[in-house]
Amino acid sequence: MARFRVGESVQIPCDVRPGAMPTEYLVTLSTSSGQLSGFVRRDQVINLNENTGFIPARIVATKDDIITAQLSGSFFTTTGLVNLKRDWADSHVQPISAVA
Repeated sequence: MARFRVGESVQIPCDVRPGAMPTEYLVTLSTSSGQLSGFVRRDQVINLNENTGFIPARIVATKDDIITAQLSGSFFTTTGLVNLKRDWADSHVQPISAVA
């Protein structure tokens, strides 16, 4: 089981599609309250493979079964704060150095 620490840089898997502008992607990721979508600069998407990739985030809080992370980008329903269920995060979220 992964252990997340406040301040840790991580990568969160997401679905990646072309964005409205040529310098961005439309990304969708799973959260504890459903799907979250928004626009992320192309240079922020890590390890892009077909329509999947990772976006960087920083852990800002951990509590019980929820991990809160701050994402870069412009999201439709949040300022970039995302709550992830710990069990999902343990098997999907990776330290920045894990995926090159």
